[in-house]
Amino acid sequence: MLSLLVAVSSFLTAPLLSPDPVRDSKRLETLVFSTTLRDFVALSQRHPEADNWFDWSTDLCSAPLVGSSGRTFDFTEPCLRHDFAYRNFKLMDQRYSCPRRLPHQVCEPGTSSLGKWWNGKIRLRIDSRFRTDMLNHCASRSLLDYLPCKTWATVFYKGVRTAGGL
Repeated sequence: MLSLLVAVSSFLTAPLLSPDPVRDSKRLETLVFSTTLRDFVALSQRHPEADNWFDWSTDLCSAPLVGSSGRTFDFTEPCLRHDFAYRNFKLMDQRYSCPRRLPHQVCEPGTSSLGKWWNGKIRLRIDSRFRTDMLNHCASRSLLDYLPCKTWATVFYKGVRTAGGL
């Protein structure tokens, strides 16, 4: 009971960070493009107070386990980061890309537009990171599993390039 009270009081007294597009964009870029996948996954399971505004939800690419020969290739972790990146670069535009946003405020609902943070260039970077994360997973597999895993990674990559972000 005491630990619950400490946790609740810590949450209630924690300082809330005011909206800041420069800080938030830099943090998002770091999480998606500079943080190792292992560290990202660990962070996603216990996201710190400063990262609470991010959308950590995921559908894990809808089907991250693939394979038909009795071997599977688990792309759950690359999918986790990919979903995070898509959701949060879009969220950056929803929060900060509006014509009359006051400092330290977010956009009013329905006044934002996509394009500054969520655009074709960033989508390609995110999808390329996804491919790299999957290929790194494949590299950890046996030589026998590497080629089929790489093939599935390519299929997933082409799928997100074709239909992702719609």
